[in-house]
Amino acid sequence: MMKTNDIVSIVTSVGEFVGKLVSIEEDCVKIKEPRMIVHNQGGMGFAAGVSMAGEESPAEVDFYKTNIVFVGHTNEGVQSAYRQFTTGLIV
Repeated sequence: MMKTNDIVSIVTSVGEFVGKLVSIEEDCVKIKEPRMIVHNQGGMGFAAGVSMAGEESPAEVDFYKTNIVFVGHTNEGVQSAYRQFTTGLIV
C-alpha cells in the first residue's frame, strides 16, 4: 500500500515520472517534487521537472487518471538516485 511521502513512479502514455506521493484523488494522483525520467547515451536520468518547456522544479503536480497507465512503488536504486538529484545528498 502506498503512503503519503512514499517515492512513487507514475507511468503515463507520454512518459514516466517519479515523485513523493501527496494523495490519490478520484480523478488524479498528486505528487510533490516531481521529476520526469529521461534517457540519453549515459543511461537514465531526471529532468528538472515534468515538461521540457514547463516550469523548472514545480513543487507539486496533478496527473489525471485518464492518462495514467499505472502508479507503483519506485525501486530502491531509482529512489536513491531521485533523493540525490532532489536534495544533493548521497544516500
